[in-house]
Order: sequence, then C-alpha cells, then structure tokens
Amino acid sequence: MLVGEDSQTKEVVAIKIIKQGQIFRREVSSLRSLKGHPNIIEIRKAGLGKEHGIIFMEVGGGCDLAAYLVEKGSLSEVDARDIFFQMFSAVNFLTKNHICHHDIKLENFVFDAETNRVKLIDFGYSVNLKSMKLTEGKLSSSYSFCSPAYASKQVLFREVHDPEKTDVFGLGVCLYLLVTNQFPWSVQDDDLEKLKKNMLEKPQLLFDHDLILSDDLKELLRGMLEINESQRWTLKEIEEHPWMKEELFV
Repeated sequence: MLVGEDSQTKEVVAIKIIKQGQIFRREVSSLRSLKGHPNIIEIRKAGLGKEHGIIFMEVGGGCDLAAYLVEKGSLSEVDARDIFFQMFSAVNFLTKNHICHHDIKLENFVFDAETNRVKLIDFGYSVNLKSMKLTEGKLSSSYSFCSPAYASKQVLFREVHDPEKTDVFGLGVCLYLLVTNQFPWSVQDDDLEKLKKNMLEKPQLLFDHDLILSDDLKELLRGMLEINESQRWTLKEIEEHPWMKEELFV
C-alpha cells in the first residue's frame, strides 16, 4: 500500500495497485456499495492502467491490528471490546448489504491509535451475495479463499459454507487473538495441515488454565468459534450477548 496526494483535492490518500481481474473488480464493487460506514475504508476513485487497476482510498490508520498487537501484546477485555465492537459493526453492515468479506483477519483492519478508530479493508475476496448462485443460502465449495489461520473448518476443507458464519468465525479468531495474543488452535498461516489436524482432533475450543478471561467472553468465543457451522452463532446472537453490552464496561 502506497500513500500519496490527490492532485485535485490535495487529500492524502492510500493507493492500492492490483492486477486487473476478479480481485480488482470485487474490491472496487464492494467498496463503492459500502460507503458511509465509520468502520469501513472509503474509496475515493479507481482507474485502469494497461495491466493493473489503481484504487485511491482514505488513509485509515498508521498500522493494522496485527502489527498493533505485536507492539502491545494481548489486550484487556475492556480495550479488546472497544476494538471488537467496531470490527463487529463493520461486518454486520456488510451482511445487511448482502456482502461477505471472506477474509476477516487482524491484518485487514487498520487502526488509528490517536482516535482509536478501526476500519475494515481489503475486499478482494468479497462476495456480493445478490450476484452469486447460492445453494440453500450457502456458498459453493469451490469458493474457498481466505487466510487459513482465520478460516473455518468448512472453508479449510473446501465444503459448502454459510457466508455470514464464515465471517463470524474470522471475527472469533480476531477476538481470541486480541485477548490472548495467540491463535485458538495454536497454528500460524504457514502450517495448514497441522491446523486441519488440530481442528479435527480438538473440535471444542479450550482455554489454558492460566488464561484469565470472564465467563461471558469465554462463552462468546465458544459460540463464534464453533466448528460445527450449524451451531455457530449468528451476528444477531453475538450482538445480543451480555459481553457486548456497553454498560458492563463503564
């Protein structure tokens, strides 16, 4: 990602250069249809070169949440909730607009430490559900893009999958990382086979004995990171959970 100045408006903008193709078209289409949400990056304009597409966007923050976590370490539940609520709000807005991001991860949320504002980026794998042929509300097994360490079992094993619950699983991994600074199945992106093995052998999310988390947060994480997609929580169930209620953190 580059940063430059718009010659007409003089605004400092983020510049993304992508090879022309489906990823570029998905990104531009999704960003144009999702304008106006405080936790989703705003597109300014897009254009085509000979082989690449160029997207001009607002500058959303100084780093992504993965880099922020490396610097800060695991967060308190209070701090994690403030960040997660914004992440949830962005994904919930996507779902209401019939879009699945399909690559929810800390690296795809930029963070401005001065304003504490989080913004969702990188819509190259996004799916406009209105234009897709779904089978009983599910995406085809062939649509299995996303970062493995954040992927649900259905995506990892190339099964048909519920688009909303796919993004919910990614959100669950993000929240788990925010409060523990580790992945739920202790695997990074570069060890796909071990991740698959761990998911099959330990389908229930477990917490280390020395990990101090509230019972409400543990319940929420178990619901979001349920391996069985039919039992995984919906966005509405997450929104209504006690851990998400602001008064608990005043």
